[in-house]
Amino acid sequence: MVGSLAQVQQRMGTVETASKITTAMKLVSLSKLQKYKRLSQQVIPFRDAYETIPSQAASQDDRPRVTVCIVPDLGLATAYTQGIIKFLRANDCQKIFWIGGQRFEKIQANPDFEVLNSYQSSENIDLNWLYTQVAKYIDDYHVQMAMPVMNNESVEFQLRDLNQELAQSEFTLYEPSYELAAAQYQTSHLLIHLYDLFYQSKVAEYTTRRIAMEKATDNAKEMKQALQNQYNRIRQEKITQEIAELTSGVL
Repeated sequence: MVGSLAQVQQRMGTVETASKITTAMKLVSLSKLQKYKRLSQQVIPFRDAYETIPSQAASQDDRPRVTVCIVPDLGLATAYTQGIIKFLRANDCQKIFWIGGQRFEKIQANPDFEVLNSYQSSENIDLNWLYTQVAKYIDDYHVQMAMPVMNNESVEFQLRDLNQELAQSEFTLYEPSYELAAAQYQTSHLLIHLYDLFYQSKVAEYTTRRIAMEKATDNAKEMKQALQNQYNRIRQEKITQEIAELTSGVL
């Protein structure tokens, strides 16, 4: 009986420690989430401004597709990574940029995918470097990005085209020339949308991680309460047994 009480107490201590860890990780995720939400809000006016410029989707013909994906570096956000892999397979996205450390080597070795970049951390990425890499494919490929969208507590993905070109019209005069304006538009359009993808991906990642840590903390609390009830029951049984032994000794 004493051994049982000690074992339950030990388990309660372990659960309490785990609860403190998950609570701390939840707070870290919440802090990161607020940071990336704030940064994503700063990008929106620029992104929306480009949507007002007369433009059109570049002719894709039968160009091979390239998809840009931004995934977490670390664990505890597997729902995000599993979701994007499933999405890529469902949409037959084979040539990909896989920015982020999670599952990089497995994806690189997977025959279903052709990874176009070397390992690159998503937490410390240079977005100008990413722009340079993706821009190489704009003229000859149908370039898309896998944009995460939060739906309640789950993350979904949408393909959004990056091959956008400035509309040419006889009623619009471009200075110094349409060609130069179109080149500048393509550069700025691609860069601002890669920034948007990065920040939205980080918002989805840390939302997923916060939810996971919140659920883990709630589970730890429930387990701790169950162990407390078990401890109280064993302790009460021990007291009852001791009283019975004392009573039988007196008699």
